[in-house]
Amino acid sequence: MQAITAEYYIKAMGMKISYISICTDAVNNSIEVKTHSLKTSSLFPQLDNVYRISHDQFLRPVSYSRIIKQKNLEDQVDVEYNYSKLQAKQKSKLNNSNSHYSILPNRSEEH
Repeated sequence: MQAITAEYYIKAMGMKISYISICTDAVNNSIEVKTHSLKTSSLFPQLDNVYRISHDQFLRPVSYSRIIKQKNLEDQVDVEYNYSKLQAKQKSKLNNSNSHYSILPNRSEEH
């Protein structure tokens, strides 16, 4: 199966203000969501974000990345999941931080 892309527009007051693209790729086990502002104002601030998720055969995330470009904020946050250690590692470029946190096991592994 090839990648499948769906495209949407967000409207407000009869105007297209934002574009959203969702792409699922079964071959590469990934999902990508992109948002892009078409009109900006004090009511509709800039919004140009990208979210990428790679997952395993159980649909658990293996890696997650969000690239945020908004009016007064730019950041990239990357998360790597390690299910054998039940931990995730997160990196943020904005404040140059690294953090770790616990994750739950796959439900099928609990039984």
